Parts: sequence; C-alpha cells; structure tokens
Amino acid sequence: MPGGLPLQPAPPPPPQEFAETAGPTPWGYWEICYKIFGDGLYVEKVIGSAGRTDNNNAKSIHLEYIKAGGVHWKNGAQSSTSELTETFVLNCPVSRAGNYCAKLWIASGGSQHYGGEACIYVH
Repeated sequence: MPGGLPLQPAPPPPPQEFAETAGPTPWGYWEICYKIFGDGLYVEKVIGSAGRTDNNNAKSIHLEYIKAGGVHWKNGAQSSTSELTETFVLNCPVSRAGNYCAKLWIASGGSQHYGGEACIYVH
C-alpha cells in the first residue's frame, strides 16, 4: 500500500481446548485434556494429555483419539507414568464437523478400563 504500512498476516486463531476431570474411579482421579490448533475444519495439530490428580501410583495408560461420528482415529502410546502428553501434527482438513475426542484408557487386571474423555466440537 503506497505510503502506508505493509499488510501483516492475521494471527492464527487460539487453540480450542477442553479438560475434564474423572473420578473417583477404581483407578483414581484423572484429568484428561484435548487441544486442537487450526481454523475451522483445517487442523494443524492436536495435543492430548492425561494426568492423575490424586498423587497416587502411576498406572499404565493410553489415549484413544476419536473423529467426528465416534470413529476411531488412533491409539496413542502406552505410558507407565501418571502423566502423559502427546502431539500429532496433521496440517490438513478433517473430513467433517463434529466432536473430536481424547479418551483415557487405564490398564488394570489384564483389561483396559475407560477413565474419562475430553471432546471438542470442530466446525
């Protein structure tokens, strides 16, 4: 623009984030969080995390990621700590609007037990 300031790109929108607490369960008290970076249906990256909030022993945990319509996307890494954070870079549009979730699963007694979830509506 002659005589004016150059145009600056717009800052990216803030990430969408949701955290949910779960408990008491037979496997403790937990906080599950899900953060999505992007704009509309375009997703740059997602961050899932879970942490035990009652300061008790670690468990073997993993997060399951769910796409809109309740469709399984992927399982995260199994962790033997009471804190877990993982990031997946996508840089692409998602197929449709809907709830995208991170579900906590806790291994105990040879089985996986549902520990709660955090969901974000992407549109």
